[in-house]
Amino acid sequence: YDDKQVELKENGKDTKPTWENRLEYINLLKVSKLNEVRSQVAAIRKGLGTIVPIQLLPLFTWQELEMMVCGKREIDIDYLKANTRYRAPVTEKDTHVQLLWEVLKDFSHDERRLFLRFVWGQSRLPYNPAV
Repeated sequence: YDDKQVELKENGKDTKPTWENRLEYINLLKVSKLNEVRSQVAAIRKGLGTIVPIQLLPLFTWQELEMMVCGKREIDIDYLKANTRYRAPVTEKDTHVQLLWEVLKDFSHDERRLFLRFVWGQSRLPYNPAV
């Protein structure tokens, strides 16, 4: 943290926590802690709202939201193959392309993730609810 002092109440810096004011102190501290990340939470909420309408967020579990925002953890090579675009003169029938798909199918999950990161800059495939 930034070692910044925050007054929990007016003239709070002049008030020491004591046994007698402990409940007030605890409540003020709780409110302060809950509000100190308000702007960060608002930014996350705004970003999520670009993917999922805010009013629909309560309908999803955290796992479903993670899938929609981050994509699938497992990398399905058949899905990747079906959504790969080739540029001339390369085609999906080329020997080196066929060998690539065979090698990728034999990769472990971590190796697939690292390969995807290398060629695409991301380690997960985008979410597609149709798959």
